[in-house]
Amino acid sequence: VSNGTIAWKCSGRQLMIYNTKNSTELTIDINEVLGSYAPTANASYSPILAPDGRLFLRRGNTLYSFTVDSEGVPTFQCRYRAESNSPISYAAVDGDGTVWLAGVGLTLYYGMRPEQGVRDITMQPITISSDFSQVYASQATTLSNGDVVFGFTDIGLVRVSTRTMRPEIISLSAVDKQMYIMTMEEDTEGNIWVGTTDLGLFVHNPSTGTTEKVEQFINHRILTIICDRKGSIYRLDDDAIYRYMSDTRTYEQLTLGDSGVGNSTSLVLMPDGR
Repeated sequence: VSNGTIAWKCSGRQLMIYNTKNSTELTIDINEVLGSYAPTANASYSPILAPDGRLFLRRGNTLYSFTVDSEGVPTFQCRYRAESNSPISYAAVDGDGTVWLAGVGLTLYYGMRPEQGVRDITMQPITISSDFSQVYASQATTLSNGDVVFGFTDIGLVRVSTRTMRPEIISLSAVDKQMYIMTMEEDTEGNIWVGTTDLGLFVHNPSTGTTEKVEQFINHRILTIICDRKGSIYRLDDDAIYRYMSDTRTYEQLTLGDSGVGNSTSLVLMPDGR
């Protein structure tokens, strides 16, 4: 993850810090930073950057939060733990600094921003109301207004408002039961673009509460979606990269190879807009 100047990457218990401003690299042992809060077993972490600038490292059902200095070096702040018997696969931090976890099943877990001196937080559960039970989270993102959205198999999107702290299901299709969400992205107008493995591309307008299935890409497997500052939406599937121009509502194909672009290809939006 990156804030535009500093990038953090985890490999096992090693945290690599890249400072693009002065072209320096630093590797530290996460467990040494955690001290007595470090797990006793071998650990592998996943980094998350919160809207408030805190760095989070997730290991299973536990999240560790850190403050970072101007060089990106972390200082341990707090440990969040979800008392769940089911695996946790995705985490997000909303605009108020509340941490959210989701995984297998219909339960979300949340933990508020810690008060001064608090080092351990037990996360609280919230149940999603749904007729489906065998579901799991496959994506997570934080919207520009601070709300958190999880992508769930079978039920579509689950949005948690910072005002109500309650999950709301956003159904994308009449056949959600066959849905696996690969990627989600918010555009400059607040629309949520959703790419799936089997059902193609969807766009949800939170202002009107409507969801549109993009007919041109029915049954396409959407691997990555990114939205730039000019309102263009780029989407990658197995065959090509497409650019959507919101002013003309048309798609332009950018690349196409004989064997497709492949699963190992992804799209990244740089801080300078490239």
